[in-house]
Amino acid sequence: MAEIYHQVGIKAPIDKIHEYLTTEHGIKAWWTDCKLVDSAGSTYVVLYIQEHMYHMEVYSNGPDSITWQPIVIDGDEVETGNWANTWINFSLSKEKSQTIVNFIHQGWDKAGSSFSAVSTKWAVFLLSLKEAVESGVGRPYPNDIQINHY
Repeated sequence: MAEIYHQVGIKAPIDKIHEYLTTEHGIKAWWTDCKLVDSAGSTYVVLYIQEHMYHMEVYSNGPDSITWQPIVIDGDEVETGNWANTWINFSLSKEKSQTIVNFIHQGWDKAGSSFSAVSTKWAVFLLSLKEAVESGVGRPYPNDIQINHY
């Protein structure tokens, strides 16, 4: 199994970063347009990227750890590809004057070109998270740093 790891330090308290990872307003500030939906006892992050809709179940939401699982709901036209059966975790810890965000996207079947592109985009969006939390202005999709010219 292949895994993506990233780490970024953000000059803000854990609870502020947690808000950016768990609310519509927060996620929209650094990643992409979304909605939070509660259904059948679970919470889902519904993401809109280009003309596609993606669902992430909020598997756990603790004060210093948030875990999402990409899922398919009702036959969505989802191009998750290698995202199927993966887990995304943000672990938050205080270190001196900053909060360390340890990010892992685990459970990939194998590393490859899709894996490499996703890893790079996660780095882009984690830096957008840092900018959004520290300055109030991130670079969410479609205003993110482009890594290719499709």
